[in-house]
Amino acid sequence: KLAQVWDKLQAKYLVISISFSFVLAVFLFWVLRRTMKPIDELTQVVDHMAEGDLESRALEYGKDEIAILGRHFNKMAEKIQENVQLIQREADAKQEFVDNFAHELKSPLTSIYGFAEYIQKANVSEDEKIQCMSYIMEESKLLLQLSYSLLDMAKIRNEEIDIEEISLDDIEEQIKKRMETLCQQRKVTLTCNRSVQNMYAKEDLLYSLLCNLIQNAIYACENDGAVSWGVDDEDDKIRIYVEDNGCGMTKEQVKRVTEPFFRGDKSRRREEGRTGLGLAICNQIVEYHNGQMNIKSEINKGTIVTVFIPKKFTV
Repeated sequence: KLAQVWDKLQAKYLVISISFSFVLAVFLFWVLRRTMKPIDELTQVVDHMAEGDLESRALEYGKDEIAILGRHFNKMAEKIQENVQLIQREADAKQEFVDNFAHELKSPLTSIYGFAEYIQKANVSEDEKIQCMSYIMEESKLLLQLSYSLLDMAKIRNEEIDIEEISLDDIEEQIKKRMETLCQQRKVTLTCNRSVQNMYAKEDLLYSLLCNLIQNAIYACENDGAVSWGVDDEDDKIRIYVEDNGCGMTKEQVKRVTEPFFRGDKSRRREEGRTGLGLAICNQIVEYHNGQMNIKSEINKGTIVTVFIPKKFTV
């Protein structure tokens, strides 16, 4: 009888043990599944990013170590995406530069080759030869200006340049002499309003900056136009401005005007023999001086370019 009771108890305990083990196994499976789910999701996100989906992100919930890992992973993914986008923009900009450069070379080289071939193969008079050579020299001059502009950009980007305290009196006089003929040709009035006598900068770069900005302003004006420029003191910065009442630019043109070879008015710029690198060089000069350049413009009302340069800085 005791043996029968013991057998029943054993059977009962066995059933209870098996049932408890089953319930415990289900519970442990649920816990492990819940614990591993964020890791599985994170693994899927990693796989998606490896396949090129840089916008994929891990779900952030909870305050445990896995949730913290997910948040840190998302920050890393955002940084990677930003860097990839930056690299892509730089690659696009370089490709656009190459495309525009090739386009700029094509026109003068085609003209030079065409006129040279005409002189070689056609029975032309001396007057026609002189005229053709004049065209060849004009196109060659444009290529020379283009090469000088590119060399200037490379110099600013690669060389160490000493900053010194300079007087603006000589620069103002040089600009006045250089722009006198152009102002007479374009019938434009050029005025200077300056309250600063000295500033820290590289003299030849500052002169190049002002010449490019003032020349662009003069070209933007029609007959009886007016261009003014000046340098004044503003808190811990020097403010340089060039203002004109010329043709102005659209918002889209203002956004892109500092890009190398940007062609706002293709026909007019081509006739004037300009390379399209002036404002790109200006932008590099301003960046070299740790400054900022702002451009505001309105169609048929004019443009004002403002440059802010720290009073003292270390390069």
